[in-house]
Amino acid sequence: MDKGPNEAAEDGTYRNHGEKVSLFVKIAHALGFGGNTGAQQANFGTKPGDVNLDVNKDGVIDDADRLAALNPPPVVTPPTTTR
Repeated sequence: MDKGPNEAAEDGTYRNHGEKVSLFVKIAHALGFGGNTGAQQANFGTKPGDVNLDVNKDGVIDDADRLAALNPPPVVTPPTTTR
């Protein structure tokens, strides 16, 4: 089962709720979304169809996701041919 919005703060992942919200907002910005996306996920969690800030898909939204969002893998574009 996924963690609820406040479980991460209770299990010691974040020092307090403000730190959690701040990190989620930074990840949202790194992914090109508004800060409200991160703040809402920090406060209310996610539901199917939402943007998921767990970039590296490890089940925890943390600094590793922020780094993954800031340093995405390179996109390889196939060469184009002209006729």
